[in-house]
Amino acid sequence: ASSSSSSASTLSLVVKGGSRYETAANSGVAHFLKHFAFKNTQSRTAFRTIRETELQGGQLTATLDRDYQIYTVRCLAADVPYFTQLLASVALETRYTDYEFLDAQPIIQAETLAAQADSEIRLFDELHRVAFHSQGLGNSLYARANNQVTQKKLIDFAQQVFQPTRLGLVGVNVDHAQLAELGHELLTERITTPASTSTLADTSASQYTGGEALFDGPAGGDAQYAMAYPSAGLDNPSGVAASRILGHLLGGSRYVKWGTGQSRLAQAAAALGHGGVQLHPFQFTYSDAGLFGIQVRAPTGADVAQAAQAAAHALQEVASQAPAAEQLQRAVNQAKAAAALAAETSAGQAAELQNLVFNGSPSTTSLQETLATLDAVSAQNIQAAAETLLKAKPTAVGVGNVALFP
Repeated sequence: ASSSSSSASTLSLVVKGGSRYETAANSGVAHFLKHFAFKNTQSRTAFRTIRETELQGGQLTATLDRDYQIYTVRCLAADVPYFTQLLASVALETRYTDYEFLDAQPIIQAETLAAQADSEIRLFDELHRVAFHSQGLGNSLYARANNQVTQKKLIDFAQQVFQPTRLGLVGVNVDHAQLAELGHELLTERITTPASTSTLADTSASQYTGGEALFDGPAGGDAQYAMAYPSAGLDNPSGVAASRILGHLLGGSRYVKWGTGQSRLAQAAAALGHGGVQLHPFQFTYSDAGLFGIQVRAPTGADVAQAAQAAAHALQEVASQAPAAEQLQRAVNQAKAAAALAAETSAGQAAELQNLVFNGSPSTTSLQETLATLDAVSAQNIQAAAETLLKAKPTAVGVGNVALFP
């Protein structure tokens, strides 16, 4: 927990029940579980939850990633005890009724179709599938149209993930002692339901495989392409810091509205002759693994081919020669600024705390520690990180006119 003088608080129940824990038999069940957030429970109806939340000026959201289900409340600081009870009710008392299950199915299907129609969402979802061979971190965030999820499979999955060792309560502008007491009273002491006899997917070690896949995209849309490599997870903070700085060193973003930027990728995009090509590094970081890569977005598949070659060349340059002192300092400062700006928002603070919950988290986290880790990264560390990436088998995924892709 972290605290400040603000009168607003953010409270999140973090559940170790993301899509990576699905098996082939219940693929898509994590997507279904997300949609049962704030539904009918043993102690309150969904209508009561919505009504009381609105009366108290609160906001409720549920999100899903590959590691976690996250149920978040934003509320007045004085209302934290009430909303902690609400989150406990979601975790321990949701009824998973048959009519709510039926009502959720068309909504889930619509979300899946919308994701498939969005080239960027599809690009990164397929990138994970190819990189991790459709298991663990390779599981989709969306339930496929032919999913085999049943009401019983949903209940079994919920019983498995809503267990004391898989729950974390995170608060921003919440007293840590108060949050710990509430969490112990409302969650740990009340969990009496035995875990389902079914088993979760084996995630003892994420297995990166790499590979290539190309998909036809929607007519008239930009072509998208991503190449990625295995990178550090949250269990390797120095490796994550090096990847962050490598991303800023490669660049691609504009920091001045009408400028092209001085980074390698910004200059490479500008050299292609028109403003329609975008090159951006990306980094996905999970509890025990990650993906680092470069995304290419261009009007045509032919433009993508040229831009992908330029992006690969930029990464090879870093691997062959350590960055100059000025280049390194610029990248470090940009990484530090991004971390500091994120820490100014409740969402950024909550995200940082969520990452620490199941990775040796202290009761509070310090921005100064994050900045110090970034400052400790040397030019040789960056060069070594780039070399390590290029030694691995790459993952390449494209969405668009596949005939012209690299």
